[in-house]
Amino acid sequence: METDATSAKRSRLPDSPLLIAARTGILEIVEEILEVYPQALEHINQNGQNILHFAIMHRQHKIFDLVTKKPSDRLLLGIDNDGCTILHCTAEMRYFTDGTSTTAALNCKRS
Repeated sequence: METDATSAKRSRLPDSPLLIAARTGILEIVEEILEVYPQALEHINQNGQNILHFAIMHRQHKIFDLVTKKPSDRLLLGIDNDGCTILHCTAEMRYFTDGTSTTAALNCKRS
């Protein structure tokens, strides 16, 4: 059973199509959304996570490469509701189960 503190941290609303596409690594959908709605790049979910948080947590290096071509300090410096930056996400292995291949997250960690 969840405590109030645990349930308060979880988003009760679904993520936007952009964040779902970023999480699942569907580059074509991310590109299309950003072409039609460039301001969607700044979208955050109910947990305060932006597209870079998602790309790094889920090791989607193509999404990471696409998004970092359009530099935004707000994206790079974004802090989620738990106080985590994208650098914290590089160390998070909870969402990654494919071994130790070189990805955007690991490349960030090396820098």
